[in-house]
Amino acid sequence: MLGSEFEEIVKLRRSNRSSDPEVEVPDEVIKRSLERAILSPNSSNMQLWSFFWIRSEEEKKRFQPLCLDQYAAKSAKHLVVFVTR
Repeated sequence: MLGSEFEEIVKLRRSNRSSDPEVEVPDEVIKRSLERAILSPNSSNMQLWSFFWIRSEEEKKRFQPLCLDQYAAKSAKHLVVFVTR
């Protein structure tokens, strides 16, 4: 049953706080994921959010303090910033 499979995935998921620097995620995968996220509805259907894909080292360094200087923000190849209004 699909519902129980999905529930099992949700129950077992964990946050991954480390990444393998050797693994490259194609830009197209990230772009497609952001496009899907932008289309996600909310309860009032106003979509009061924006996503910013940060790839440059300079920009990532500017955002690290806003991420509380967490290791994941320092070591990530890309950052996606979620802003809501």
